[in-house]
Amino acid sequence: MDTNNEISDSILKKAEKATQNLLPKKSKEVYSSEYEKFINWMTENCVEHISETVLLGYFSDLSENFSPSSLWSKYSMVKKTLMVNKNINIANYHKLIEYLKQGSKGYQPKKSKTLSRENVLKFIHEAPNETFLMKKVALIFGIFGGCRRQELVNMLITHVEDRESVFVVSVPETKTDKKRIFTIIEEDEMNSLKLIRDYMSLRPRGCSEKKTFFDLL
Repeated sequence: MDTNNEISDSILKKAEKATQNLLPKKSKEVYSSEYEKFINWMTENCVEHISETVLLGYFSDLSENFSPSSLWSKYSMVKKTLMVNKNINIANYHKLIEYLKQGSKGYQPKKSKTLSRENVLKFIHEAPNETFLMKKVALIFGIFGGCRRQELVNMLITHVEDRESVFVVSVPETKTDKKRIFTIIEEDEMNSLKLIRDYMSLRPRGCSEKKTFFDLL
């Protein structure tokens, strides 16, 4: 079996870089933050070595403040970061997994509140544009393009093209790392094109095209 002493520095550096790329690119900071929380917990509790008992204690403490679904999310991030940083595979910690499963039994997650079609139309028609115009446009983009919150935040002025009878919107930053395009057409119920143009007309002259679309004002 090879040891580090028998492997060249260049190969070790390449291996280290490849290992760091095992963490999801877009969520790397979140994963690293969760890892640091675990390491800090170990320090606060004078723990030097990682074991299944230690992980059980850690997740027992977390269970006092987090739901079962959140615990599973944290488990996934800790598992990945321990593999990357410590070469420890906690997927074999069967007692820990059983503990998380037991905590999930009978748990009913809260359902996200959703807007009905009537709610959407009432907001579009009755909410004053002076206060809610940007939110109306964001809602329209969400309906026509199924956009996630982060996609709207990252959207630039150059990603929105007015072609008179339709708006063509590019979404370069997606969860799947694939560029996609959607269109917003003219329709009577929401009067979408007019609302978007009203919003865009508020853009200051000389506004940089690199400015985010939902930060025009």
